[in-house]
Amino acid sequence: MLNHAQPLSDVSALLVEDEAFIAMAISDVLENAGASLVEHAFTLEEANQVLEDTDYQVAILDLRLPDGSSSGLARKLIGRGTPIIFHSGHAEVEKLQLEFPMARICHKPCRWTDFVDAIQDLLDR
Repeated sequence: MLNHAQPLSDVSALLVEDEAFIAMAISDVLENAGASLVEHAFTLEEANQVLEDTDYQVAILDLRLPDGSSSGLARKLIGRGTPIIFHSGHAEVEKLQLEFPMARICHKPCRWTDFVDAIQDLLDR
């Protein structure tokens, strides 16, 4: 049964975002929607470290990070069965959709409810 007050009840998310203010805002949105765990990484290196110990139900990835593109990380996550959302102001939508047809793309800036809707859609698949 869908919980409208907490639509992401008990969801665990990996958030890879290098801008602290944006990361805090997205974390707040997900936690307010009921996410039980929102793990944040600022770089690809940090993201790969946390992935050694934990699996997540969904990942939100900024495309351009200080230590490179998150495309390789996206492929790794998809290989593990983790749905992904790209959150970027630099996304080439057609290219991303061809390479990652199951991913969702949310452009910066986007409405915060877009994350909740995208996560629900990915988890319902």
